Amino acid sequence: MDASTIFILVVVAALVGVLVYLIRRNRYVASLRARGWDFVASPGLDVTLGLNVAPFGLGFDRRASDLVWGTASDGTGFRALRYRSSAARPDGLVVVMDLPRSLRPDAATGITATLSEGEELHVDHDHLVLVGAPADAAGLDAAVVRLAGARARLLASPAASLDGPVPPQWLSFQGHGDWVYKPRDDSYLSTVSCTRDGFSHEARDIILRADGPLPFVRLTHTWRTSHTWVDSEGRSHTRTDNHSEVVGEFIPQFPFADLSVNWGIFGRSQEFEWAEFNRRARINAPNERFASDVIHQRMMEYLLSWDAPAFSIKAGRIRFGGPWAPEDIAAMDRFLTGFFARVPDHVYKDLGAAQRPFPKATDAINP
Repeated sequence: MDASTIFILVVVAALVGVLVYLIRRNRYVASLRARGWDFVASPGLDVTLGLNVAPFGLGFDRRASDLVWGTASDGTGFRALRYRSSAARPDGLVVVMDLPRSLRPDAATGITATLSEGEELHVDHDHLVLVGAPADAAGLDAAVVRLAGARARLLASPAASLDGPVPPQWLSFQGHGDWVYKPRDDSYLSTVSCTRDGFSHEARDIILRADGPLPFVRLTHTWRTSHTWVDSEGRSHTRTDNHSEVVGEFIPQFPFADLSVNWGIFGRSQEFEWAEFNRRARINAPNERFASDVIHQRMMEYLLSWDAPAFSIKAGRIRFGGPWAPEDIAAMDRFLTGFFARVPDHVYKDLGAAQRPFPKATDAINP
């Protein structure tokens, strides 16, 4: 069998596979609509707003698809969808059902629902979430009925009186309802220090916190560069390269002078009276007196308790050496909160701050 015949057979097999998929897909959608349900193949992430328990609120590259909504056979309203992200790929559908009020995440403790194998039940503020429901129409209907039973038992239990906080009305992260996630928004490139060369600049997987004394912006910046040259025979060639960098900055809403810890490879380190600290932490600051006021004995102990992480405060921006994953941001946020809580009152007063940005720490070390 020659190569051309093999190629034709491969193409025919692929076309048959696509045809079979389309037929099954059309039958599936028809079975849903036969029950009076609506179906949207690509609904967008707006359908997940306010949802922040597993599988929602985790990772990047979040995608929603195959949205189904309507009323089950018992009269219960619902919506169901397929959901994927870099951190979660649940089997089956995720079914969401409204609750009359917001409840704490642990409100479902002790509520027994007749779940099928592989299904998980979560309370997400004012929603009940069933993960792993069957995708076929009959299986989905049965899953919604099971979820409605769990909802009735939940609301009849003492846990129903446990009102919880208002859920975030934006794409967020688990445990960080004040963080905002944006899949893409190129306007945020102007808010951080990033590479300006090249073209096709994009900002993706943005995390930001706009409120409080320490707002931050984190994003993945992608761009392209091209290089054109002429070979020895006079022919022109162009090569295009793709580039990517993760950029993040905390943006203090209070005055603070430049200072860095274990940042960069150049610059004279300021010496302090504690030899162990000098060995493990390299302090650089244009104003050595300012650095001496900030890096007092209790601050040294605090820095070493965190293994003296690398960070730089410069021109009102704070950068650190981590990859800026959500867990890195959370850890650095805790560290910076403790760091600024240990800065003496007179330092803030000399800088012109109207008040302390964080309450003064009462303990020496609390990583």
